[in-house]
Amino acid sequence: MGGVAGFKLRARTRARGVLRLLPMTQRGDWIEQQVERAMDPLRGHLDGLKQRGQEAEAWDQALGLIGRLTARLAAVEYEDKVSRHQRKSEQIDPKQLALALDELEKKGLLNDDGDCDEVVDEEIEQLIEQGEQERKADEQAQAAPKKKRRELPARLPRVRREQDVESDERHCPDCGEERAEIGRDVVEKLDLAPIRFQVLRIERIRRACRCKESGVVVGPPAADQFERLLASTGLLAWVVAAKYDAHLPLYRLQKLCRQMGCAITDTTLGGWVARSAFELRPLVDAMWKEAKQSWLVQTDATGLRVLDRDAPGGSRLGQMWCYLADGGRLCVFRYAPDGEGKHGPWKHLAGREGYIQADAAGVFDRLFNGKEASAIEAGCAAHGRRKFADLLDTDKRVARPLKHLQDLYRIEKAAKVQGMGPAERLQLRRRKSLAVMDRLKRWLVKTAGREPPKSSLAQACAYWLNHWEALTRFLHDGRLEVDNTDVEREMRSIALGRKNSLFVGSDQGGENAAVLYSLTRTCALNDVDPVAYLTDVLGKIASGWPEARVDELLPHRWVQPHHDQQTDPTV
Repeated sequence: MGGVAGFKLRARTRARGVLRLLPMTQRGDWIEQQVERAMDPLRGHLDGLKQRGQEAEAWDQALGLIGRLTARLAAVEYEDKVSRHQRKSEQIDPKQLALALDELEKKGLLNDDGDCDEVVDEEIEQLIEQGEQERKADEQAQAAPKKKRRELPARLPRVRREQDVESDERHCPDCGEERAEIGRDVVEKLDLAPIRFQVLRIERIRRACRCKESGVVVGPPAADQFERLLASTGLLAWVVAAKYDAHLPLYRLQKLCRQMGCAITDTTLGGWVARSAFELRPLVDAMWKEAKQSWLVQTDATGLRVLDRDAPGGSRLGQMWCYLADGGRLCVFRYAPDGEGKHGPWKHLAGREGYIQADAAGVFDRLFNGKEASAIEAGCAAHGRRKFADLLDTDKRVARPLKHLQDLYRIEKAAKVQGMGPAERLQLRRRKSLAVMDRLKRWLVKTAGREPPKSSLAQACAYWLNHWEALTRFLHDGRLEVDNTDVEREMRSIALGRKNSLFVGSDQGGENAAVLYSLTRTCALNDVDPVAYLTDVLGKIASGWPEARVDELLPHRWVQPHHDQQTDPTV
């Protein structure tokens, strides 16, 4: 049966990737075909047993396999039902966890290794409460005093609409003289000017002398490397921000353009996106160079469907890798043309020697083996926690490690709300978190030793034990976070874009998306308006900005230019 089991293990990863690419209506047929194909080696194995006179053993193995497949099918159906109907949140209901802990206590399993003392004690709770009170006090102190009505920002242009008295009231009924203006009652309302296209008409003035002796002179051409492009840099910036920051697909942008008074095809819009990515690529290359030199690089990946005529179903799965660096100020995406990570971390980070925080996937192993590379692995506690959280409904024993991890995150919250620096946080971790992790490890070792190796609980324990050094790296460096959720949050932009746009048209389209996601997400991390940023930067590039000064244009260093205040129009 080893060959059949091996086939199952090899097929599982491949099947997940293929199913993502197939429409829902085709998935059932594809699964039936794969099951029928998988039965061939099983039939051959059972026929061999029968021919050797081992028919009883053949029946036992067949029935055992059917039983395991039935149990697995029930588990998959349950997971599918939960994923479709349960609220998408990683937070565990405190009542559910408390009930599970009570059940373990009644069975005598809660403190079976002597861990009775609370690590998250009154000190930690006081630190959290004190920090939150100080934060609220600061927010109240910084808040503007309440007014009857909020004043609108002075930077917004004002459009005045004068409402004078009626003509029959403008003259005094007693003397007949016109009444003089003595003041105005002013009310301001926030309005939205209709969004519409306009044409930038650039006119180069020609001049000549009437004496006709001298030649004709003409105004200099605009310093614009995009002169042949129909769109201005402001329009390019709006299209890029709409697609990669607001996640609008091109067909919706096409509809918006038509509503704004100008019909632009999605092909033209796609061409503008590609040209913008081409011009902005040197900026992202500079960001990537800087990110690789950061003391910590956090990374994760997600699938991205790519159109491919030669692939089954006309598309295949690529990957978008996200790298977060410089203390969360730099976010760089790199596209990989396959969905298996062959062109991912090793290609991107082969020469790195500092910390890499990731989820312990096998594609990172070469970076940490000390032979081909010497990067330092930092693990993700949130990834390991999910493995226990997924089992809470079916196995109450996981309430124990979940309680330990809950304590760990309470300690981290105390450090955060107190504004602790790396040294203070490391000291708190050594006083409190170290004990939590020691208890967790004792539970993991004991549980793994008495569980069947292939059970879900044993596999969850194995994840922690196999990567214990990386998962506890934060106990030795106060700068490190306990998990990788910061980079996971950045991946949501890819998920939103994937949901709305469904696919990219080619590998080059994936490369372009990586460039533009890198800039828009780094803008978001640094509180920079992407439209203002892209308008300014594309304008400078069009004017011939020197390559030696490209670092000045990166989002985390960009300084918004100050324009003269606009004169208020009157209507």
